[in-house]
Amino acid sequence: MVTLQMDIKLTFRQGGMWEFEKTGIYPEYLIFSSKSLNRSWRYKKQMHIQKGSLKVKDEIICNYIFDSNGCKIQEVKNGIPCRQWVAIDVFFELCD
Repeated sequence: MVTLQMDIKLTFRQGGMWEFEKTGIYPEYLIFSSKSLNRSWRYKKQMHIQKGSLKVKDEIICNYIFDSNGCKIQEVKNGIPCRQWVAIDVFFELCD
């Protein structure tokens, strides 16, 4: 059985002309996805080190920490975070 940690992928997206034209700043987004859950989460990157949680139906399934070194996730089962943090692959995407 594949664990949730291995199923979650992250795409770090930079750019977007619509928002750049409006604000003058290229936006950056963290886009997490899971095939087994048929779900994706999109968060605007706002800090150098960004921490957060991924939820399904208001229940946290994992926590994440993203920084310049990559991304680590921590699975949460029955509301209790596992001790282990696992590094996941980060894919980069540039948009016009």
